[in-house]
Amino acid sequence: MKFGKLIKEAAINEWRFYYMDYDKLKKMLKERTSERSFFAEKDEATFLEALEAEIRKVKLESNK
Repeated sequence: MKFGKLIKEAAINEWRFYYMDYDKLKKMLKERTSERSFFAEKDEATFLEALEAEIRKVKLESNK
């Protein structure tokens, strides 16, 4: 089973907001690597910002 599908099937509706948006992150990686054969520094910075935002979203709820 694909990881993204597993996350969706195991998700608890009232907690969905606090889950990492795996599909969004995966799409960002695919778009940047399919446009060219490398991942530029700007691409890395953009991806890391998005990843850190998702991590903060998860940590916010776990700290309550």
